[in-house]
Order: sequence, then structure tokens, then C-alpha cells
Amino acid sequence: MEGGAGDAPPPETIEAVAAPVEASKPKASEGAGRAEGERKQTSTPSEPKREAFVFQADTYIGKTIAEYLKEKSFNVNGTVNVLSGGKKKPSYLTRAFQIPLSPTVKPNHVDQSRALSRSMSNKTGKDEEQAMATILECELIVCPLVKQPNLVTQLLTALSALSEEERSKKVVIGITSPLTWAKTPAPFKTHEGPLLLSEGDEPRRGGAAAYRSTIAAERLLLRARDHLDTKGLRTYVVCPGVLYGNGETEEGFLEIFKTAWESKVKLPVFGGGQQYVPTLHVAKLAKYVYTLGKTAPPQHYVLAVDEEPQTLEALLKGIAEAFLTEVEEVPFEQLILRQGIGQYMVDLPMKPTALDVPPNNVYKVDGILPNLKSLRRNFIRARNLHPMRVLLHGPPLSSKSYLGEVIARQYTLPHITAKHLVEVVLPQQSEEFRAEVEARRVPADEATQNAAKTAGAAKTASRPGTPATNAGALPPPGVNVGPRVCDADMLELCRRALASGPCAHLGYVLDGFP
Repeated sequence: MEGGAGDAPPPETIEAVAAPVEASKPKASEGAGRAEGERKQTSTPSEPKREAFVFQADTYIGKTIAEYLKEKSFNVNGTVNVLSGGKKKPSYLTRAFQIPLSPTVKPNHVDQSRALSRSMSNKTGKDEEQAMATILECELIVCPLVKQPNLVTQLLTALSALSEEERSKKVVIGITSPLTWAKTPAPFKTHEGPLLLSEGDEPRRGGAAAYRSTIAAERLLLRARDHLDTKGLRTYVVCPGVLYGNGETEEGFLEIFKTAWESKVKLPVFGGGQQYVPTLHVAKLAKYVYTLGKTAPPQHYVLAVDEEPQTLEALLKGIAEAFLTEVEEVPFEQLILRQGIGQYMVDLPMKPTALDVPPNNVYKVDGILPNLKSLRRNFIRARNLHPMRVLLHGPPLSSKSYLGEVIARQYTLPHITAKHLVEVVLPQQSEEFRAEVEARRVPADEATQNAAKTAGAAKTASRPGTPATNAGALPPPGVNVGPRVCDADMLELCRRALASGPCAHLGYVLDGFP
């Protein structure tokens, strides 16, 4: 459904009509020279905004590209997956269309898809017709090649109806995946590092089996500029690295960031970790698209990756440090049971295609490792991941520990008690620190031991039907049965526990302390 509201003219039309009226008003206080200058300025019509069309404009990649193009004074139109039930169109789109396109046809040649395109046009309604008319008006068209590879055939068929002169004004950019290079033979490695792959290696690359249709769509798009029906089109294919940023995506580092944030298990290092994984911030991908649409360079296949190639081990260690967790190597036999790790198993040290891409305004240095703290903050904010911090306090025998265990189990939170600090946190510290704590332990007297026994007996007698959840726990503050850790060391242990990864990210249940 078209996302435009009413039949109002676009803003630039309104401005163009209003400008001469404003200029015709007499301004006695101004000099003749200034008035003449203003009349010349207002008489010149403002340049119309460039038109762009982005398929799948509500996805991770499409939204980022559409927002950046709008920032660069484009009128951005696009398709969205869901636009129903009174839901408004995205604010960054001038017009939005919901068009279900399923990848049912393998992209071989423009002529082979004409029958499909005609049958689709005959069965579609006003929404599809308006979308097609909008596409023909746009000079920059961005389409994905991974999830809907047959989109290329339908798009090229529509553009073949234009004249060669009209097609020469249009730029079509396809976005592909680094997995189309997954089976490319690894380059030689020297003591100075690996020899880097470039766009010139594209003819000899080998892709994963699941990406054969994507590779076919790439080549169809690149050949279109020389094909008789689509001659004159300026077509490009952009192969980005594994994308990161803007809250992360499933095809990128989402699963790794999620595992690191939860801090329940160590980050797994796949396949030894020495393979080079190409990466790219999704915002920079949008800048590559904008640059191609603006400059029309001679390179038609573009590698969009960070300058410095990084190994998987270096990436995981950096992410683990940012999220206060650790890494561990996963045996090869365990990889068979894991899904969605193909982007981490590639060994593709790449260098980016030389383009005059606008500089990064967010980070001073490109690359994932120098910006992990900012990426962690963006991930937590985008996913709305706020830690849950619970403090339980009350007099002895008020069931604090029992309630704490229930809350911690219900919300999967660490349960921080005095017993946990002494029996779990303290053994994890350095040997030197443990020795200092032992030396500062406070001995217990006979009165304290008797008080502990009395308190334990009274608690058991008052709750005969309650499970013995506190069996073996330390008694309440001020009641001890042996040499206890001094208050200063308990405070330090508590500080270290709350600063650990699970507590910092998930939250905690602080039971009776301080």
C-alpha cells in the first residue's frame, strides 16, 4: 500500500510556488541592490531532489541505506515486508509499498523472466503498478541479491521498457554476501601477513552451495549493461564484509554479542580462530552505495570491507574483553551441530575497492576492534537490554534468602549472598588477595557460636513445611560460627562480584548485603 498521505503536492512544489509570492512583497528598508539580488535568487528554481528506490527498506541493510540516502537529500521510496493494520510507513520513506516477492525463479536471463513479470503485473493491483511506476522514475535503485535473487530478473525486465538514453541515467546496485566467496582458495600467507584478495579475484572465487542463485543474480546484473534490452544501465554489485553496528544482525555478529552479553558460557572460537573474517560497519555500506550512485566509477564489482583484516580469534577476544567474559576453542566435531556460523568460518583476507567514500563521522578509526565499547553500548540500547537489579533486605528469619532464590531462578539472575561471596567469588581471586583475606579474618567467640545455633534452631521450628533452602548458608549479619571475613574484604568481594560480566549485563539479586 502506498505510504503517501493524501494528494498534497510534495514540499519542494509548495516551496517553488511560495517563493515568487514572498519575493514580490515590497521591502522599503532594503536597498535596491539587495532587493535585486533577492529577486535573482528567488527566481532561480530550487534543484529537485534525486529519487531513489530501496527494496526491503525495513530490513537491517535496507533501513540503514534508506536513512543515509534521505540524509543526502534523496527522496527515498521502497518496499517493506509489512504495511497493514493502519501501520504508518517508515518516516525515512517518501512512498512505501508492500509487495510480496518470493524467490521462485532462478535468474538466468532477462528474456526468461518476461512471462513471469507480465503474469505478475496482470494479477497485481494498484499498489504494484504504482511501485513499478515509481521504480522507473528513480535514478538510483538498490536491491538485495541474497534473500530474493530473482528480483534482478523482474527489475531488469521493467527497465528494458525504457529507452537507452533513459536507462543511461539510472544506477542499479545489488547487495550481496561474503559467503559468495566462501570456497575461494585461501591466499598465500607470508611472515608479514596474508596476501589480500581484491575485486580482480572475483572470476576465480567459489561460493557456498546455498549462494549459487545469488552469484547468478550478481552476474546477470553485471552483464545487463551490455545486454541488448538493458544496454546503457549502470550496474554495480557490492560485496560487504560481515556487517556489524546498529544493534547487530543475525547475518553478522548478533549471536556472538548475545552470548557475550549473557555471559553464561565462554565465546566459542570456531575452527582454530586463525581464519580472516572480512568486516564492515553497516553505516559505511550505505556510504559505498551513495558513492557509487554519485560518481559512477569504472569498477563494477566492489569489495566493501574494513582496511585491516582481522582473525576470528582476535575479533572474539576483543568482544569478550568488551563484555567482561572469556573465549574458548570449540572442537571441530562440535561445529556439525551448530547453525548460522558460516560467516565466521570463511578465510577471506580482503582489501577494499579504492573508492572516494565519505569519512566516518561516528568513529575516528574504522574497524570493529577499536570501536567495541561503542558497539556494545549501541547493541544494548538497540536491543533494550537493561539489567535487573534487586536488593533484598530485612531482619533475620524474614525469608530473604528463600525469596532471593525464587527471584534469581525466575529471571535467570546471579544470586549474590554472603555465602556466595566467600565460597564462590573469593576462590576466583588471585592467590595474593586470598592470602591477605585469610590473614585478616576475624575470630569468632563462644557467644557468637551459641547465637548461631539458637537462630538456626528457631528458624527450622518456625517453618516446618518450608524446604530447607538455607541449609548450610551463613547466618545473619553479626552471627557467625567461625572466623569470618572482615567487613572491608566483604565489601571488596561484593564490588568485584557486581562488576563481573553476568552482574553488569543481566543484573543480580543482592541478598541481605550490605
